[in-house]
Amino acid sequence: MFQLLIGYRYHSAAVVTGQPAVDPDEVHLVDELCGQPGTRVPHLWIWQGGQRVSTLDLLGPGFSLLTGDERWREAAAAVSHALGVPIATQCLGDEAWFAATRLAPGGALLVRPDDFVGLRCGEFPADPTGVLRQALSRILCR
Repeated sequence: MFQLLIGYRYHSAAVVTGQPAVDPDEVHLVDELCGQPGTRVPHLWIWQGGQRVSTLDLLGPGFSLLTGDERWREAAAAVSHALGVPIATQCLGDEAWFAATRLAPGGALLVRPDDFVGLRCGEFPADPTGVLRQALSRILCR
């Protein structure tokens, strides 16, 4: 029952993947939440600023960008300004985060206000501002 409630992945225009479009009504169960687009952001306890915190407590009231690379801050600020949508950026340095999400330190998850992953970048892209702007524009249907 737990897997049915928490461990699922769905597809929609508000989820950016590199995969071909599938039936939006089709729901896929997943065995593990590791930051796949269309799943809830993974919950785990990490060390941030010398304190043990839940990754869920790091999410803002709007969009959040979780990454291990400070270079994403500039991209998020530029996209936030251009689209008028706040993006709370959290730079995480805990190895547990990278192990759980299987992201490279330069990777990032864009998390929607409903705590679902809207975009996953496995590593730092050549144009992070463009990638983030395109994803957020698609998620917001702009």
